[in-house]
Amino acid sequence: MLELKEKNYFEELITRKMQEAVEMELAVEALKVDENKSPADPMDQATLDSDRHIAILLLEKKNTKIEGFKYALERIREGTYGICEGCDEMISRRRLKIIPFARFCVSCQSKYEVKMMEGSC
Repeated sequence: MLELKEKNYFEELITRKMQEAVEMELAVEALKVDENKSPADPMDQATLDSDRHIAILLLEKKNTKIEGFKYALERIREGTYGICEGCDEMISRRRLKIIPFARFCVSCQSKYEVKMMEGSC
């Protein structure tokens, strides 16, 4: 269980990281090109299509991260933040500092990723 000082630290860290992700999302949105405009040159069109695709991928990744941050804040309020959802052991503080929305310890994360790659999750 996290001490109050640690709880406050991680709450501030997660809130700050979530705000950065939201700001990045807004920046990516601002880079989107009006889809009604089409360049006459096929190479320019290909570049535009590629840029749009990258922007969509970035937004999807950021949205997933933002949801992870929201879930982490919820777990802090519930008093379950930092507890691995796989084995109920504490996730290392070092891991939480690097990945503040981590739901699993390193061992359980590895097992989860193997299951995902095998398609059993």
